[in-house]
Amino acid sequence: MDDNVRGGDADATSTERVLKRKVKNSRTNLFEWVKYRCHLGDGFFLCECPTSFDNETVSLQVLLANILSVHPKAASRFEITHATPSGHSSDEFMAPTSQHCSLWVRTLKKAVAQSMQLNSISPTPLALLSSLRPPHLFQTNTTAHPKQSLKIDIPCRNSSNNAMDATKLSTESPSNPTPRCHPDDTPASTPDIQTSPPSLTHPSLASSMHEPDKDSSPPDASSPVLVHRSAVSQQTPSEHEAEEQLGILVRVEGVLKQLETENKLYLQRETQLRHELANLQDSMRLMDVERQELLTQLRDVTTEREEWKAMARRKQADMTQLRDDLQLARDEIRLLTNEQLRLHHRNKDLAVHVQRLDTLVYGKF
Repeated sequence: MDDNVRGGDADATSTERVLKRKVKNSRTNLFEWVKYRCHLGDGFFLCECPTSFDNETVSLQVLLANILSVHPKAASRFEITHATPSGHSSDEFMAPTSQHCSLWVRTLKKAVAQSMQLNSISPTPLALLSSLRPPHLFQTNTTAHPKQSLKIDIPCRNSSNNAMDATKLSTESPSNPTPRCHPDDTPASTPDIQTSPPSLTHPSLASSMHEPDKDSSPPDASSPVLVHRSAVSQQTPSEHEAEEQLGILVRVEGVLKQLETENKLYLQRETQLRHELANLQDSMRLMDVERQELLTQLRDVTTEREEWKAMARRKQADMTQLRDDLQLARDEIRLLTNEQLRLHHRNKDLAVHVQRLDTLVYGKF
């Protein structure tokens, strides 16, 4: 695309802003907001989303000339409706604030208006693809417009050579003048034809349309040569234009094949990434199961440890109780020993008293 085709202001082109796009998740079948880095430039509205696999980017590229409408929605959201080969599609975006949303809406509308003004001079790729058909399909519809005349536009190229040929033909045959072609002149056209016109690019039919009437022309030995030269001079631009259109069709077909190849590669890559994602999800599930088992074992070990701690506390309490009982028994033994010593001393005292009494009683007698 020409570098003069620009979409949006210079600030919007040079500055990238982050928007959230409403995307349907193929795995969960739910809508979610995904961050995209969007900017305007070279007639396109480009949105890129970095992925977590191999640093690849998922991009959305919309031609500004294909944008049908840009209208804001509630809060800081706006919706873009653009034409597609199968119809039209809508994408919803969400800006950080309502000011950013209004700025994006104004910028996109201005860029679309500028692109429409530029495309009024140069056709869009979709219009070019729709207009580039095989030469045998370029026929006018005489049933819908019976009075429409067929006009064959001859582009004026190599005007100096055409002028020289026209001069030679005019000097050799005054009855069959050839029109001179100049860049400023309007294209020549054939008289109106009421029947269905033939293919514009077929050499024999074009020569038959431009042949003069043999009955009305005077007999001349050089007239067939002049007619052939005039037919060749009129057919050459059409053939050149047909070759250009054929070259454009070949290039477009090559680009489409390249896009199909890239699409197949991307689909294979997507399938591979889906398999890798499924494998990673299975690994994550296995790791979750192992983690749950480890957590269960940890809980069992913790419970067992608490039971052992409780048992140790009980044993320690029993040991403390036994120590207290042993101390009480020792105190009782000490008291009993003291009581036994006291009784022993008392028995001794009683024995001394008994002996004294015996001495007193039996000593008188």
